[in-house]
Amino acid sequence: MDDIDKALEDWKRRVDEKTKSIVSQFDKGIVKAAFFAEGKAKENAMNEIYNTPVPTTKSGKPKWKRTGLYKASIGSGINPDKEHSGILFNSVPYAKHLEFGTSRGIKGKYILTNAITKNVADIKNIIKQHIREVTK
Repeated sequence: MDDIDKALEDWKRRVDEKTKSIVSQFDKGIVKAAFFAEGKAKENAMNEIYNTPVPTTKSGKPKWKRTGLYKASIGSGINPDKEHSGILFNSVPYAKHLEFGTSRGIKGKYILTNAITKNVADIKNIIKQHIREVTK
């Protein structure tokens, strides 16, 4: 092995290490951005669901009881099905009805959707900050 081969091998090793470092920081940024979106979704849930009055029956009794389960079931993290991507979810069975509405005329509240779409710039900045840390 001559000097050129050694230099190329060393260069490849350094590029591989830097690439792994960038990917690792990117994934950390994804996790932090997902947690940020989760927080925004929980804020949305408070504003759209929990801070509004529960409708009552003619006798004055609430039509349903609020338990806080919807908000408590909002979660986020690394998407297990797609490399280098995050996921924002709600695990309660009725989440899709609150999110998108129903065919019976109940309008969707878009709790999770708005947590992403109304905060795209902040989410991008969180990820960019993590990548900048390793590319200095």
